Amino acid sequence: MVREQPGPEALLSLLAYGLGTAIPLLLIGYGGQWAVHSVRSLCKYTGRIKQFAGGILIVTAIAFQFGWFKAFEALLVSTPIGNIGIELEEKYLPSYDGAP
Repeated sequence: MVREQPGPEALLSLLAYGLGTAIPLLLIGYGGQWAVHSVRSLCKYTGRIKQFAGGILIVTAIAFQFGWFKAFEALLVSTPIGNIGIELEEKYLPSYDGAP
């Protein structure tokens, strides 16, 4: 756009893009600082937290190995909430035929 239409419109677009990028990064940065300071109170529980996270990783690996996630996906699709994506596409993209 800057090459095709240089001027105030391009400047405003670049400014909006820059602010749209900078603001979330600043929020993440300051949120990270807050999280580090507030997490220090959890230091006495780090051993248990690591054990719990390790257990979740082991269960997830076993679930991937035995295809439990695929079975869970099939179960979700068979429920009324399983068609939410299709219903939203039909509602908001009525001409969508499924072809790329």
